[in-house]
Amino acid sequence: MLIISGYGIQLKRLGIEDIELVRYWRNSESIKKYMEFREEITSEMQLRWFKSIDNEKNFYFLITVDNDYIGLINGSNTDWEEGITHSGGIFIWDTRYINSEIPFNASVLITDVSFVFGLKKVMAKILSDNTRSIDFNQKLGYTKLPDQENVYNQLYELTPEKFRQATVKIRAILEKKYTNSIHFKFLGPITSAEQFVLDKFKSDKWSGTNITWSVG
Repeated sequence: MLIISGYGIQLKRLGIEDIELVRYWRNSESIKKYMEFREEITSEMQLRWFKSIDNEKNFYFLITVDNDYIGLINGSNTDWEEGITHSGGIFIWDTRYINSEIPFNASVLITDVSFVFGLKKVMAKILSDNTRSIDFNQKLGYTKLPDQENVYNQLYELTPEKFRQATVKIRAILEKKYTNSIHFKFLGPITSAEQFVLDKFKSDKWSGTNITWSVG
């Protein structure tokens, strides 16, 4: 199990024990109306999906506030050699937090981690009529790529420079309120994908960063 803590929240890496909870909310009308795929997801479909993403290219996290799971955030289809995460997304099912700072905190946290780990770009697809999501991602620094005007599920791109420029004021507020410390905690059993992250900590130099890690 991998838990990332920072900015007043925790991100718990999705495990097989969590997939029915996610399926329940992903099938809810309040969530699926913002998704390109809107058919009912069965237990069998959910299990196949989880088996396909339970690897070092895909990191899905339950957003945890006061020990409650309130949503899901992900960076997926990552090419570590090219330094690109080809898909990122977030959805919040707990209505108490939809219009709070929590979705932004979670997005800043996972993006901070992505760029510290050496990624050069994070991509996201957003439905052209989802104005709330477009505004949210633009505040993070995402920019729409060219030739997307006639595409329903439009492609956006985020670079470290755009992220830092767009969030400089908000990050200052977050760091003042919570500090900018980010902690990775690895709890057994550790999956192969989590071992991949742990090995990066063991091989790379982390002095001078705001990230710490522990096992057990």
